[in-house]
Amino acid sequence: MSIKSKISKGLKLVRDGEYKELIDEILKIARRKIIWFCHNHFRKKYMFLKMRNDPRFMIKEPRFNGDDFLNMLLYRPIKKYEVCKIKLGDIRRSWNGVVMKLSDVSPYKYLVNNENKIYEEYCEKVKAVGDVRSMEKFKKLIAKVEQENYDIKKGAIVLNDKNILMDGQHRACIMLKNFGPDYVVDVVRLYYFNV
Repeated sequence: MSIKSKISKGLKLVRDGEYKELIDEILKIARRKIIWFCHNHFRKKYMFLKMRNDPRFMIKEPRFNGDDFLNMLLYRPIKKYEVCKIKLGDIRRSWNGVVMKLSDVSPYKYLVNNENKIYEEYCEKVKAVGDVRSMEKFKKLIAKVEQENYDIKKGAIVLNDKNILMDGQHRACIMLKNFGPDYVVDVVRLYYFNV
C-alpha cells in the first residue's frame, strides 16, 4: 500500500473517529523512517572510517585543513569503494557541470605549455569556490611526484563510478604529462547511493 493511500485511509479513519488505528499507522511509518535514517547515517559513518583506515591507500594529506575532503565524504552517501586500475586517458574532470578530459584542464595545460598565466587564472577560479591553490605548492607537488612517482599510499587519486575526479587532479595531470594517456595507475573508486 502506497503512502498516499495510507494517508487517505488515515484521513477516512479520522472522519470515522477511529483515532487509535490512525495514530498506530503514523507511528509505524515514523519508526520505519527513523530506522532508515539511523541505518543510513551509521552506514555512511562506517564507510568513512573504513576508508580512512584502509592500509591500501591514503586520502588524508596535510593540505586538507581539518580533513575537508574526508568530511565531505562523511556527508555523501557512499555505498562502497574499491581500489582499481585505470588508464590516465580515461579519467575525467567535472567543472561547473561540464565534463572534460584530463588533458583539457588548466593544471595539465600549464604543465604542457609552461605558462604561469594559465595556472594563475585557475587559482583565481578555484579561490572563488573556497579552494586555495598556489603556483608554489603546485611546483612542490610536481617535484615530489617526479622524484618519488605516484604512490596511492601517499595520496590517492579518487574517482566516482563514472571516472570523474573527486580528488587528485594535480597528481593525475603530472602523471599524464610524464607518461601519457595509456599509463595505468591505481585509484580509489567511490560508488554513491542515488539520492
